[in-house]
Amino acid sequence: MASFNASRQQSREFLLDNGFPTNKDEGWRFTNIQPIVNQEYDYGFHPPSNPFKKNLLLSDAYQININSGGYNNLDQFSEFTLTSGCTIERLVSSENNSTVKALFSTIVPAHQNAFTALNTALFQDGLIFIVPDNIRLDKPVHFHLENEIANHPTNINFRFLIILGKNSKCTIVLSNEGVGESSFSNFVTEIKLSDNSQLDYHVIQFGGENDHQITNTGISLEDNARVHAQYFSTGGKTIRNDLTVNLSGQGAECDIRGLILGKNNGLIDNHSLINHIAPNCTSNEIFKGVLTDTSHGVFDGLVTVFPNAQLTSANQKNQTLLLSKDATTNSNPRLQINADNVKCSHGSTTGELDMDAVFYLQSRGISEEMAKFMLIQGFALEILDSISNESVKKILQQAIEKYLIDIKRTGS
Repeated sequence: MASFNASRQQSREFLLDNGFPTNKDEGWRFTNIQPIVNQEYDYGFHPPSNPFKKNLLLSDAYQININSGGYNNLDQFSEFTLTSGCTIERLVSSENNSTVKALFSTIVPAHQNAFTALNTALFQDGLIFIVPDNIRLDKPVHFHLENEIANHPTNINFRFLIILGKNSKCTIVLSNEGVGESSFSNFVTEIKLSDNSQLDYHVIQFGGENDHQITNTGISLEDNARVHAQYFSTGGKTIRNDLTVNLSGQGAECDIRGLILGKNNGLIDNHSLINHIAPNCTSNEIFKGVLTDTSHGVFDGLVTVFPNAQLTSANQKNQTLLLSKDATTNSNPRLQINADNVKCSHGSTTGELDMDAVFYLQSRGISEEMAKFMLIQGFALEILDSISNESVKKILQQAIEKYLIDIKRTGS
């Protein structure tokens, strides 16, 4: 693997040669990145204007806070290591680590797209998190980034390298609270799951009105590894998530779920690629959206079944609820099957509230306003059913309720 400096230089050259995508590029047809690339940013960590707002701090978790001034609680690293048996290291001080050399920019290639190249060229720091063989953590590990710089549009490029050893198990929460003026966070996360490991992985995004968040995540699963990944996105001017899952080992399983709550004129765009590479693997994917005002939601998902991936089971579904005549959605679930002994399905539905269901609830003495509230809430909450950690579920339930109250108050 090239050194960090060599990778940075190669990524700069890639950006100079290729530039940023436009709406003419197939994968970016509905993602307008001009508000991002036309803004001038301060780069790097700066002291925050305010302390952590703690909107997304879990009640029972190993907490690692990162703000626009850098690491908020580095002193907790050693305490966490002693308590959990795991390892956390800063990326910039680990360039000679053999594990980093072997995996850096392999699960998410540096030149996968312009934003992975931008991250590789400019990343200020990152974290390496390793769960050793046979370690099963008793509570979630929560990495929380809050980006707030008053009057300073700021770009932060940050990386995570997460490795689970054989027979290990843990829950990881990566949350991003962008509340700054035109802040832009650009994350790259690479995750390797060894044989028989299990990961619950939650990405929680609360965007400020002019906030931009882009993530590129790659997850590689070996024999009988399992991942449950959950994406929750609300607010923001632009949120774009690209997820690639490689089911490389026999018997690997992934369950991918997402919920977007769009409002104002924000864009929330989820792109996924699930590669069934080995035989006898299972993938289930469902993304839901609730959109109001002039918000725009995008789901683009591709499941690829490789020739050797016999006995594949793959299901993909996207459902969107439009609460405003000016809200829009684009859905593109796809299957590419190159094996014959498989069971695959995909589907997409978009619609408004079921007024028959509203009328039914009204006939039971419930007001029209409350009936609509209950139906929207039920639609959204269903995506949280598979979350086993009550602390994570509670935060997301509260976020859904706040979203519904906000749109009720503004008359959306």
